[in-house]
Amino acid sequence: MRRRWAILMLGPILVGVGGCAGAFGIDDADRLACAAPMTPVLPISSNEFAGLSGEQLEDEARESSLRGRAAARVLGERYERGEGVAADVRKAVSWYRAAGLVVPQAHYVYSPGFGRVPGTVLAIGGSGPVTPGDAIALRHLGEMYRSGIGVKPDETRAKSLISCAALRGAYGPRPSSRPAI
Repeated sequence: MRRRWAILMLGPILVGVGGCAGAFGIDDADRLACAAPMTPVLPISSNEFAGLSGEQLEDEARESSLRGRAAARVLGERYERGEGVAADVRKAVSWYRAAGLVVPQAHYVYSPGFGRVPGTVLAIGGSGPVTPGDAIALRHLGEMYRSGIGVKPDETRAKSLISCAALRGAYGPRPSSRPAI
């Protein structure tokens, strides 16, 4: 009886956490919905952050703006190269991911039970597509997946990230689809 009660109580919680907010073991990069921007957005140069310390960059990276994502990318570059910080490729991957992938946030709400119906935890939001952030960070993240540095090598994921980065202007402006006059 206790086992059945535990399954009844934990089942909705696991479904709420795993089913509604994204399945366990799925990388956010696999949910990336990449499209060409309507208006070109040029990535912010790493040189704009040259005088900032790692701590100042972390403060900038907490902003959910283009500049904040660029600061997160620069932190990834610094950790990858060991510039001003101890080299740490896992932290580099983490910062590239934070800069390159905009993940919808899920909020969890407890819904109390009524009568014999147990309470449950529900995920609100977080099921939308992951959208691209900083194009250069996407390119770096894709290259790390291609080479297996800091992550398990994954050629499919690497191609997806790198092609999205190219589409978003990480390799310079996109060529015009119209012929030059």
